[in-house]
Amino acid sequence: MVSSNFLGATPDYQESTSETLLGANSEAFAVRRVENNNQGNYYISQEKVFIDEYNKVSGKLLKSTLLIDKKMVRDIEHNDPNSVPKVGVEITHKDAGLKMSDLYEKYSPIHSSWQPDYNKFFTYTDNGILFKNHLLIGTMAIDKLYKITFNHGKAAPKILSIQYHGNSIYIKITTRRSEEGVSSKMICLSPKQTRQVYAWANMNDVYLKVASFETLKEANVEALKIHKKLKEKKQRGYTYSPLEIWSTRLKTNQMKYVVVLKYSKSIIESNQVENWSNVLSASLIPISSKRFIERWAPHEKLNAEDGGE
Repeated sequence: MVSSNFLGATPDYQESTSETLLGANSEAFAVRRVENNNQGNYYISQEKVFIDEYNKVSGKLLKSTLLIDKKMVRDIEHNDPNSVPKVGVEITHKDAGLKMSDLYEKYSPIHSSWQPDYNKFFTYTDNGILFKNHLLIGTMAIDKLYKITFNHGKAAPKILSIQYHGNSIYIKITTRRSEEGVSSKMICLSPKQTRQVYAWANMNDVYLKVASFETLKEANVEALKIHKKLKEKKQRGYTYSPLEIWSTRLKTNQMKYVVVLKYSKSIIESNQVENWSNVLSASLIPISSKRFIERWAPHEKLNAEDGGE
């Protein structure tokens, strides 16, 4: 009786989605998306394979191509536990237009991974994806952009892999881990977000503040003036500015933009603070970076690129 019920039973309907990063260019990236479902049957299943192309900045889906849609049917008469049952394949759709060579011509293959020393700083919580407690992309934004909802009640979200390519970082996350199926999603951090991750990854605990301003524009103008003076003084032949600009939130919740020395840590450790104060004709004040938010390199086009202040 038990055996008869078991043979007559059908499995719960399960579906899953898995994404793999294929390649990227400066503005967009492409993933291979594989959708599987068991049709609520032990012997029949369906598989669809898509190529999805996304904009890096907006996360908007630019194009989706269904490469193949096929049904797999397993031999219902197979009863040998020592061999694999035969599987018949029925193709219901096959794309004849998209060539992999064309795809890789457009998107360079991914060949590098994120530095493993930094992996421990990435976390995926109920609030979203964080780096060193800085929120990169919130759960609600993930749901809205990618039309996915994580089943938080049944399993904790996870980061499966982190890859770096060109000007962006790509994070593969779980979107569902439960008896209903296992799914994953590729999340792209925009070039701006990626720059900030690098800033946070290399941020010092303490910096030497040169000056602070109400706006990014004012801070940038001052930093450019200082760099020009350094070049005129021929101080160590500064081709690149030794300054950075950080936005910081004060205890009053007011925003400030501080100009700091990029190599403050080594300057302090080598007892060169007084020497640099003389070079810059400024009183250098040590400040904590705990409230630092975003970083910029002084540049003539900075305000135009970032929308100004």
